[in-house]
Amino acid sequence: MQNVSKYKQRFKALKIISAFTACLIFFLFNIIFISSKAAFAEGGQSYKTVTACVFNFEGYHEKDENGNLSGYGIEFLNLVSKYSHLNFQYTGYDVDWNWDEIYKMLEDQSIDVVTSV
Repeated sequence: MQNVSKYKQRFKALKIISAFTACLIFFLFNIIFISSKAAFAEGGQSYKTVTACVFNFEGYHEKDENGNLSGYGIEFLNLVSKYSHLNFQYTGYDVDWNWDEIYKMLEDQSIDVVTSV
């Protein structure tokens, strides 16, 4: 009976991770599609800068002693950048944001994307 409960917990976690990944891919696809159309409409620019808000999230966003960002979220955006017409500029890692502030920055368009949302 304990094994069944353990498998249910793992399945629930897998469903959450899958849903999160699907939403992230959908969101980034929309940004890439809209941004690349806008970049080419403005006279053939090849790259557009997208400001991505990141924060300390173990395994997803991490900063080493030299200030280099790494982790799943950073690697994913670097891969998106490689195959799209976007350059990601990361901001906010060392700031202790709350979600209301992040939402306000999205509304004000001072950031374009929050990488783990």
